[in-house]
Amino acid sequence: MRSFKLVSFKNILIVSVLAFVVAVTIPYCSNYAAKSSDNASCENVQNGEGLSDENGVANYEPISLEGSKNPFYIIGRVLYKTKGHLLSSLFVIMFIWLILSLIFYFSEHHAQPKVYKNFSISFLWTFVKSIRDPGEMAPHRPITQAGKIVANVIGFLTIIIIAIPTGILSSGFVKVMDEESQKEEIIINIERVKKSFRWRKKGDLNFMREYKPLDSYMVYNTMSSDEVIKAVKHSPELHLYNLSDAYNVEDEATDRIVVVPCPHNRPYGYCVDRGSKVTIVSTSGSNEPLTSWVAFYIAKIGGFNYVAKEYEKNVDAPISYYKIDDDDIDDNLRLFLDDINRMSLKPNSWVIPMAYCTGAKTREHKFHLVYSYKKGLENYSGADISLKDTVSCERLFEDMNSTMTEKFNTPCDKNKYYEVPGNSIAKRLNCKNVLFFRPEGHVIYFSAEKEEMIKTIADVFNRNLEPDIKKSIPPEMLNKPKEAYGFSGFLEYESKDNK
Repeated sequence: MRSFKLVSFKNILIVSVLAFVVAVTIPYCSNYAAKSSDNASCENVQNGEGLSDENGVANYEPISLEGSKNPFYIIGRVLYKTKGHLLSSLFVIMFIWLILSLIFYFSEHHAQPKVYKNFSISFLWTFVKSIRDPGEMAPHRPITQAGKIVANVIGFLTIIIIAIPTGILSSGFVKVMDEESQKEEIIINIERVKKSFRWRKKGDLNFMREYKPLDSYMVYNTMSSDEVIKAVKHSPELHLYNLSDAYNVEDEATDRIVVVPCPHNRPYGYCVDRGSKVTIVSTSGSNEPLTSWVAFYIAKIGGFNYVAKEYEKNVDAPISYYKIDDDDIDDNLRLFLDDINRMSLKPNSWVIPMAYCTGAKTREHKFHLVYSYKKGLENYSGADISLKDTVSCERLFEDMNSTMTEKFNTPCDKNKYYEVPGNSIAKRLNCKNVLFFRPEGHVIYFSAEKEEMIKTIADVFNRNLEPDIKKSIPPEMLNKPKEAYGFSGFLEYESKDNK
């Protein structure tokens, strides 16, 4: 009787080649699969880390085509997406294979004890037969009826071993390639949406459009609402906003969804250091994107530092940096506070956090300066306040009130309607002068004179907080760059020094 040929040079060569291919390919693909698990359709935020919170959904998911043309990247994505189905099918096949091996062993061991000495040989026989025995490692045929039945079943198992994983992988490849195609389309749409925010002349200055209605993209850009929403979701430079939230309750405004542009170069949002003693802060840009638009231009025209919170880790439980609880502290917030503290190290520095308000239109005052932890206090003594330089603050208030009243009939008050919250951002900052500035939304957002108001506010801050520094209007706001759209036309935004 012929011996069972377990070892030969040919067999060793085949096994060695297969082992080498597996050893080299699988780890390489697994590396891409691991990346795909975290960044299948995303890439890390500039200078930041992860994008989604484990307890919620982030307000945007940056998208990238990096590696999409690399075959190992595609294979890794496919393996990651199909690993559950592949493992399940492999488990079923292995279970059937084990049962067949047991039946085969108990059937053939008694009939051919010298050939099938132990279970491992029977197991090997069923394996090599299931892959059509390319190395002729199992030349012996079964002689029992049960063994022959097992051999026939293994013939069908061979088809299953090839067909099921092939079908799963084919389906995975189709899905991955479809995702890559969608990613390319989304990236194109992101650029189209950003280009819709062209600059326009207001007086002597060029301003970027503050928002664009969602419906207008369907009319003028032939984009569906779904295309626009996906573009916003995957871009850190775009927000969706319900414009009705900015109106007063008495207006009974109807819902109107708009797209709002926002700058981005930090994990939490945006930061630019202009070397000023004044830092304008938008504490709630992800929830109040129009406030960020106003604050951005006040800082831009005034030559002030600017910091904005634009990223929201969990849209289902949004937080504002205007008020900070211990539970809200994370890496993004720490970096946000560190950036503000770093830019306010100079003597007599000021930090001006901004947040809009929606008070009754019957209010006489439309702009509010807030520095007291007690509402209604209009002096600087006998109460806890968020600033030390009371002389400059009073001078600023008088200038702001008289200027805004004279030019726009929009007076300014101090602490009349609002107070500094006990858990405000001021408690987390090292700066000795923190002055909160709260404009009425229906004035600063919707007034036909809002751009002139923004410039006037910047001038008032400069006259009173940095009177000894000569500043000029940014050149790109006086002479619009030819291809300016969104934030791409701002020279500092293109500079890596501020990223």
